[in-house]
Amino acid sequence: MSSFFKRLLTTLGGPVAFAGALLGCVLASGALYLWQGLPFRDMLLSRAAIAACLVLIAISVLFELRAALSRLWAEVLMAFGVIVLVSGGFIYSAYHFEGTANLGSGEGLSVFKQMSAGPLAEAPEVGLSIENVVHDDAGGWASVRVAEVRGRLEPGKSMRAGAGMQVSLKEVRMAPLLLMYAADGREIWGSFVKIEQGPDARWNYITAGQLPHKLYIRRAPDGTGISLTVTRTKMVVLEDEPLAMGNAVSFEGLTLAYADQEPWGVFMVTYAPGKPAMFIGVLLLVGGAALSVLRKAGRAKQWQR
Repeated sequence: MSSFFKRLLTTLGGPVAFAGALLGCVLASGALYLWQGLPFRDMLLSRAAIAACLVLIAISVLFELRAALSRLWAEVLMAFGVIVLVSGGFIYSAYHFEGTANLGSGEGLSVFKQMSAGPLAEAPEVGLSIENVVHDDAGGWASVRVAEVRGRLEPGKSMRAGAGMQVSLKEVRMAPLLLMYAADGREIWGSFVKIEQGPDARWNYITAGQLPHKLYIRRAPDGTGISLTVTRTKMVVLEDEPLAMGNAVSFEGLTLAYADQEPWGVFMVTYAPGKPAMFIGVLLLVGGAALSVLRKAGRAKQWQR
């Protein structure tokens, strides 16, 4: 491998060609900056610098690389493929982002519930708003708007939200409407509670306004109701009490009713800069390897003749 690069540099030769190769890396980074919208703000990645790189590389190619490319075109293609692939992999590792948000009809994205991101990544500004979420036998769907673009999302499907960014709907769940009544029948608290579903659903902890009670709620294993545990300080008031929609349970002079339910969705935002560059790098490597094999096969035929 070292002899290959030595032969390549010797063939390319000259300070202008070497400077053109270095500026090619800057050009690739600048192209990713313009294409992927990465948060680079250096002057080296400005449009003027990219234009200067283009001019210098064009001069290098015209006056020094023309003859070399005719002899080492496959090697040059593979070398450039390695540069693009490694650059894309580094950018993806440093800046990739994945976050989920629990949103219902009429809500907008303000904070991510769970995040997984690279060391240099920041939470992207998506401008996602949910117009409507519907739950049906097919799994449900959501009508969303990203900036000024409207779309319909179903579980497992996604839509473009910007350069290198996608918004998808993981699943649609049902949020029970819980209402708390005092002993005299006054409603003192109420809220839709977004809880997990499935047999492995975890307990969701909420507080009921200014009341000292803590409510632990999870979806019942059969999916038809909820299980409720109520504590006050360290004392358990109710433990794993089943509660179906339309029913209520009383404790310590209070009544908690499962009044209604509304659908909500688990939305995922992914930002994967560098992936297109990695794909292009792989194509360049495969193309260079294929051309090299074809060239060697042609030489073998010439020797046989």
